[in-house]
Amino acid sequence: MQADYNHMPYGDGHFDKVYAIEATCHSPTLLSVYSEVFRVLKPGGLFAMYEWIMTDKYNSTDPYHKKLKNDILVSAAGAFTFFCFHWRLAAEC
Repeated sequence: MQADYNHMPYGDGHFDKVYAIEATCHSPTLLSVYSEVFRVLKPGGLFAMYEWIMTDKYNSTDPYHKKLKNDILVSAAGAFTFFCFHWRLAAEC
């Protein structure tokens, strides 16, 4: 499916499960995207997501902070593989 996650073309309570991977942080407002996610979820449905974000405590002039940010960017693909593997295992339990 390809759609605007702020205006999904599905009725209320359409999905049992919804996931987002490195996407919701690009929404103009988090309230709109999360409202839409929970609108299309069935009652008791599952929403899973992960994002790489920097908080207000990030200091772009601090060499240690810059290294952490770079390490996150470099390792993102490996972390995603790790996450998916463990998510699959958890689903099988």
